[in-house]
Amino acid sequence: MYRTSNLQGMEFEIEKTLGYKVNRLAVVLRQNLVELFNEKGYDVTAEEWILLNRLWEKDGRTQSDLAETTLRDQTTVTRLMDKMEKKGFVTRKNDTADRRVVLAYLTPLGTKLKQELIPIAMGMLKQAGQGISKKNFDVTLKTLEKCLNNLQ
Repeated sequence: MYRTSNLQGMEFEIEKTLGYKVNRLAVVLRQNLVELFNEKGYDVTAEEWILLNRLWEKDGRTQSDLAETTLRDQTTVTRLMDKMEKKGFVTRKNDTADRRVVLAYLTPLGTKLKQELIPIAMGMLKQAGQGISKKNFDVTLKTLEKCLNNLQ
C-alpha cells in the first residue's frame, strides 16, 4: 500500500493505494454509466440508479431503509426521492399500519426502467472487465469484499 524508507522519511504514493484506485474506478464507472444512460435518452443519475436498484430488489421500502442500504444520509435520500417522484419513477405512500412511516414504490415507468437500464449497465461492466479473466475478476471481488468486511 505504501513504502517506507524509515519512520522519519515515510513515502506515501496515493495513486498506488487501494482507496485511490477503488474511488477512481467508482467515479469513472458512475460517469460512464450516466453518459450511456443519457446517450440512450434516459435521464437517470448514478444516485437515482442506486435507489432504483434497491427498489427493484424490494418495492415498498422506507426512506430510512433506502438510506441504510445505499450508504446515504436520510436528507440525501429524501431529496433524491423528490426528484425521482417528479420524473415519474416512484411514488410515496403512508404505511397503512403506521401513517408516520412513508414507503417508496416504483411506478410502472420505474419498473419498466429495469429491463431498459440493466442491459446498458451490464454492457459497461463487460467493457470494464475486458482482458481480465473470470478467475482474476472473481478474486478481485472477493478481495474487495474482505476489505469491506475488515473495515465494517
